[in-house]
Amino acid sequence: MDETCPSLQAAENAADRDRIRSRVIQALREANHDEGSVDLDGSFVLDTEDGELRIPIELIVRVDRRPALLVKCVRGHLSTRERASVSLARLLAEHPVPFAIVANERDAVVIDAMTGKAVGQGYGAFPRPEALRQRLEECADLAVPPAQRERERRILAAYYHLRCSVDREPF
Repeated sequence: MDETCPSLQAAENAADRDRIRSRVIQALREANHDEGSVDLDGSFVLDTEDGELRIPIELIVRVDRRPALLVKCVRGHLSTRERASVSLARLLAEHPVPFAIVANERDAVVIDAMTGKAVGQGYGAFPRPEALRQRLEECADLAVPPAQRERERRILAAYYHLRCSVDREPF
């Protein structure tokens, strides 16, 4: 068993997350997003029978003050957090956040949160502000029905509780 100091592990986790986030911010700049549209270190509070779960969100990109893109930074394979990120995008605001990105140090995937389908691969595939604005307009009247919201809440809670039982958190 690894007996590494928990504070050292937390520092390593934070350093990994910061490295990925820096890469994401650079990709957003290259896609013409201004820094004022990016919120760092947000969170979503999910109420469950067992109490509140605080789900971290590394970045939220806003267009006209509306959340248009959320980014989750993860260690390991992207597919391990794609579905949870879609659930989070569908629950975060009154209307679904149109896009979710899951990124690690090597790669990123852009997901249309309404369909759950990948629409871009790699750091060069980040949607530009115009595409976010257009998708927000297309989704303006869409809402996640109550039964589906409950399913999304259960999915998000399950992913939160399924964290690996290893010393390094998967984010």
